[in-house]
Amino acid sequence: MATTTPQKPSLRSKLASRLKRQNRSGDKKSPGSKFQLRRLKPRSPRYFRESFAELKKVTWPTRRESWRLTIAVFVFSVVFAAVIVAADIGYKQLAERLFL
Repeated sequence: MATTTPQKPSLRSKLASRLKRQNRSGDKKSPGSKFQLRRLKPRSPRYFRESFAELKKVTWPTRRESWRLTIAVFVFSVVFAAVIVAADIGYKQLAERLFL
C-alpha cells in the first residue's frame, strides 16, 4: 500500500490567502491592499523629473576614455574567442584520437 505525502501549498496560494485575510481586515494601510498598490504606480511627470535629475549626477566618461574602454573590450573578446577556438580544436583532436 503506497502512502502519499501531503503537498505543500504553493507560494501563489499562500500569497493569495494572505491578501484575502488582509483585505477582510479592512485595514487600508496593510500591504497588498488597493491603497498600497495605488501608491506603487509611478507618477509620470515626477518620475521623469527625478530620473533626469539622477542622470545629471552621473559622471560620464570622456570620449578618450570611451574609446580606450571600447578597445579593451574588443581585445578581450578577440583573445577569449581565440582561447575558445583553441580549446575546441584541442578537444576535437583528443576525441578523434580516443574514439576513432
